[in-house]
Amino acid sequence: GIEQIRMGMGSFISLDNVYKMNFDKYEGVYTIALNKKSVPNSFIKPQGKYLCGYQKGKWDKLPALYQQMLDYAHGNNLQLTDYAYEVGLNDFVISDEADYITKIMIKINENSWLYSSCIVYTLLYQDTGECRIMKAYNKKA
Repeated sequence: GIEQIRMGMGSFISLDNVYKMNFDKYEGVYTIALNKKSVPNSFIKPQGKYLCGYQKGKWDKLPALYQQMLDYAHGNNLQLTDYAYEVGLNDFVISDEADYITKIMIKINENSWLYSSCIVYTLLYQDTGECRIMKAYNKKA
């Protein structure tokens, strides 16, 4: 019903395509489940730690944010795995696509060198092209 639509939709793309900067082929779309009932052929995003980035503006800026996130992961010995998940955070409250906010989540491999005590950073890609650390929190495994 309408409640499901209000939850919004997201998309996911293979990490292989992200590394190749090939954003022409996404693996699928998803929506947040309203209940915990198991549905045939459903996909559940794995639990774990995720490197998250936020971008304000048009979707054509996403490759730059992805590159910032990949560079950050490489520089901090974080191995990424699985898929990159994208979701719009304010789909239903904006009238200008320049105000659109996209959240990107990429799973951090448990076997990463710093995984057990790593600090997970949230990055914001601004219209100026800068990538700044907006908040950081320590989560022990």
